[in-house]
Amino acid sequence: MIEAKSNNCGCVARKASKETTSVSPKKIKTPAGLDLGAKLPEEVAISILAEIIKQFRLDSQVDASDIAMLESPNEDYYMNPVCNIPIQKSTAKHILEHAGEKVYFCCDGCKVSF
Repeated sequence: MIEAKSNNCGCVARKASKETTSVSPKKIKTPAGLDLGAKLPEEVAISILAEIIKQFRLDSQVDASDIAMLESPNEDYYMNPVCNIPIQKSTAKHILEHAGEKVYFCCDGCKVSF
């Protein structure tokens, strides 16, 4: 949930947390969007989309537990060389043979980029 800069007092956050149990006040970001100095509605929309993309990219990064899982003796996992996402070999759909070794990818886009 996002809140406009003009409502940055947290009114929407308090109201949302009282009206629904599914929205935590901590998950409400105020003001909405990255600070790009936007003035026009179109610019505000772009700043909000930029923030959504930023959060999406941060959420999709490999965390320490994924790395620990890969460092364990489990041989069924392979680190995607393009995006560094752990891939389970037994269920991988995007596989390429390169230099006599199988290379596993999370998606066709990574496979093509490689």
